[in-house]
Amino acid sequence: MKKLLVILMVLAFVAPAMAADNLSIKGQYYVSGWGGENFKDLDSDNKADNLSYWTQRMRIQPQIKVADGVTANLRFDFAEYDWGGTGDGTYRPTAGTDQQFQVDRAFVDIDKGIIDIKVGQQFFSVGQAQVFRDNNAGFLFTLKTPVTVKAGYVKVAENGNTDESDLNAEDLDRYMLSVGFKSDAFSIEGFYAMQADGQDAAVGNPKDEPNVFGVYASSKIGPVNIKGELAFFGGKTDDSVTETDYVGTQFNGEGWMKMSDALTLGVELIYSTGTKENNEIKRAYIGDPFARKSISTGGAVFGDYYDGNWKPSTGTPLGTDDVFDPLDGNTGALGGGVAVQFKPMADLTLTAYVHYLAAAEDLDASFDNGLLYQAVISYMLAPNTMLQAAYLGADVNITDNADGSSNNADTANAMWLNLTVNF
Repeated sequence: MKKLLVILMVLAFVAPAMAADNLSIKGQYYVSGWGGENFKDLDSDNKADNLSYWTQRMRIQPQIKVADGVTANLRFDFAEYDWGGTGDGTYRPTAGTDQQFQVDRAFVDIDKGIIDIKVGQQFFSVGQAQVFRDNNAGFLFTLKTPVTVKAGYVKVAENGNTDESDLNAEDLDRYMLSVGFKSDAFSIEGFYAMQADGQDAAVGNPKDEPNVFGVYASSKIGPVNIKGELAFFGGKTDDSVTETDYVGTQFNGEGWMKMSDALTLGVELIYSTGTKENNEIKRAYIGDPFARKSISTGGAVFGDYYDGNWKPSTGTPLGTDDVFDPLDGNTGALGGGVAVQFKPMADLTLTAYVHYLAAAEDLDASFDNGLLYQAVISYMLAPNTMLQAAYLGADVNITDNADGSSNNADTANAMWLNLTVNF
């Protein structure tokens, strides 16, 4: 009943806008089938590691034009859940509350001349949305001059993020600043982002204050498109007993060359440092890991040519931080990959890549090296209606012997079938 009331309230809110013909609506529906094995721990003896399920989502995104340069924006999902489950959201502010109606964006956009101000629950990011991304309430200010300046404030949690009843705990906030320039030949953006967690370490709530700065650039040189991002992590976490430094320098660069109307080739390089001291923790991102660019989403790895719906919780054979911190082992990574895209006909696209990574730091009982591969078939059944099938595999070596030698972990495999309708 409560869900129905919320929906009715939303409809009541947009009804006048519909009558005034200043409402636009877009959205998406997808349904995905999954099957896989060994993706959590690369151990075939663990049968709980196997995947076999279906999931779906209906997303609606209305926009109301309030006045010239002023819009009210909303995005919500109906019934995002695994078939046979209870219908709770996999990631929303209402995650785990067993609700089939989830709102993840609700903000006002005031766009006047060279000033753009967004207020409310919205998406924040810098660079290629790899090292910092968030979807929370806050403010985003943009100055649109030949040099674009963006400044954002994100409210993550009020009065701490571990125990809101602890009156000694302070707020958890995030901040971002980027300065960019774009021309017909190239674009470049310098950025800084940080998390300010002022929790009271004396009562057991650790301070968690990472930061990152870096630069992102892209260019087109003849038939070649290139882009890359270099980022440096710092900051610390303090649990009142031990102060630990966050570290991590990471780079990924990719290039695509159109060989013909049907054939495009790609190459990418990955470099990410690990830890060298006991009081260090490898950091690869700040904010929200959901849908973050990674090898499984095709983001940091050839993301322009494959935008699927891989879930990080089930589709990342190398852990949450993936290509930049395989198996979350603080090792970092060094490697690269090659990819090919082939369009034998207008509605059919075949994409494949092979990617090799090795640990940048030699740490005991951790990632040593690995080979990842993926193949995707995409077919447009109708306008705005795509059917995709994909295979993702990982063959990983883990350093876990007393003498530091490596063992072959069991190969991880996943099959994925997806139907997406955009409207």
